[in-house]
Amino acid sequence: PGATAALHSPDAGTLIPYEYTIALAENAADNGVEVRTRREVRGIAKDKAAGLFDIQMEHWEPKEFVEATGGGPLSALRKALSAAAPALGRYFGGEDEAGP
Repeated sequence: PGATAALHSPDAGTLIPYEYTIALAENAADNGVEVRTRREVRGIAKDKAAGLFDIQMEHWEPKEFVEATGGGPLSALRKALSAAAPALGRYFGGEDEAGP
């Protein structure tokens, strides 16, 4: 009723989930949270008297990983480029003007 101006923004309130997650983590770090990666949490207990949490965790490393290329055309392209990499490097590096 007493407004003198307005701003229309169709994307106001829209957020990108991964950017939001990063912003939350940065804010937590700015406020003293210690971020630890590659940890497997085995248990969490709260000390009600002190108001603290006791967390049992251990370092975690992946045993192996699988490249998720699916073995399709991109996988074949990667193999072809890997085989040609030395020749391409010489060509684009200026050592071999004849090309691969």
